[in-house]
Amino acid sequence: MILAMSLNGNIAREESDSSLNWTSDEDTAFFKERTKEAKHVIMGRKTFETINRGLPGRIIYVMTGNPEYLKKDIPGVVFTSLSPERLIEKLESAGERECCIAGGKSIYELFLEKRLVDEVYLTVEPVIFRTGVPFCDKITSDVRMQLIKTERLNPSVILLHYRVLNDPLNQLS
Repeated sequence: MILAMSLNGNIAREESDSSLNWTSDEDTAFFKERTKEAKHVIMGRKTFETINRGLPGRIIYVMTGNPEYLKKDIPGVVFTSLSPERLIEKLESAGERECCIAGGKSIYELFLEKRLVDEVYLTVEPVIFRTGVPFCDKITSDVRMQLIKTERLNPSVILLHYRVLNDPLNQLS
């Protein structure tokens, strides 16, 4: 999972604004590099609409229930109504070993809820939104993580790399 977050925990200014014009150039460069390594990127329809095209060297899987999108034909983009589990199974059966989950909010929550996330790359940007879209306020169980690495992308921006653990907080003694 790859995401950028404001200091007060928001991943966007508002629900209708999926733009990342508030993130650093270094975060954008990291996103490009990491998604090219993985080769497969999963995102929701609203997030896809912010780019509205394929990305060189990657296949984008756009999760949507909108039948109009399922008919679209864009090079490098696969529109799908598969569940998260089935989409991951499909990628695994094709021999793929990794993919990146790139948002938005409901897609992050869905994959975390289903325990389909192994690692999280979180860029913390030096901005506080007056109002905004919180990262994960609708999940129904806790998710525990272990910090693997921190990296300073520029003097003001930090990249945190976490491993997702299989022991939710509410099951610990």
